[in-house]
Amino acid sequence: MKKLLMSAIILFLFSLSILIVQTSCSKSEASPTGVTQINKIVYTLHYGTPNIQIWTANYDGSNPTQVPVVLPANIKIDTNANYYSIKISPDGQTIFFSTYDTSAPTYSPAIYSCSITGTNLTEVIPASAGGPILGGTF
Repeated sequence: MKKLLMSAIILFLFSLSILIVQTSCSKSEASPTGVTQINKIVYTLHYGTPNIQIWTANYDGSNPTQVPVVLPANIKIDTNANYYSIKISPDGQTIFFSTYDTSAPTYSPAIYSCSITGTNLTEVIPASAGGPILGGTF
């Protein structure tokens, strides 16, 4: 009887340890940073140099929505092929983009951001000769 009880306890502890290992090794559905992927793309439409618009859409192109950002005088979204960049933050709430000042004597790009609604325009990195180039957001 003693051996049977001891065998049952050992089998129970072995089963419990396997359950604990499986539970601790299971993958979580949340991303490592806790940010939910929003499945959006951000792009621009060009209607001539002064009329560049920022848009967002779902990955499949559905639900295109213009971001009505209003830039300061002489500041334009940069569409120079060597420097042009526009990104959306991982949480989908902020858009970052390269700009330049049309009144500056030399080409000096800067990086601006705004909310997905076009509000809260902020100069993130000021213009400088050679200027910042937007690479990505993480």
